[in-house]
Amino acid sequence: MALLRAGARSGRSVTVEPAEVGAASRATVPAGDRVHVYRRAGAPCRRCHTAIRSWELGGRAIFACPTCQPR
Repeated sequence: MALLRAGARSGRSVTVEPAEVGAASRATVPAGDRVHVYRRAGAPCRRCHTAIRSWELGGRAIFACPTCQPR
């Protein structure tokens, strides 16, 4: 919930910790590094390096790391 509130205040969604991507604060996280899995199908998970998977659910694309986010 805290990430949703922070995103609403700043106008951007940042789901990574700034230190994980070498940024000083959430405001300085580069656009391509702001999320762990969203729109990153096939790319390595930022935590475990497993390839991120994508599938459709209810007409929307879903993204998840099969290791960090098991069913």
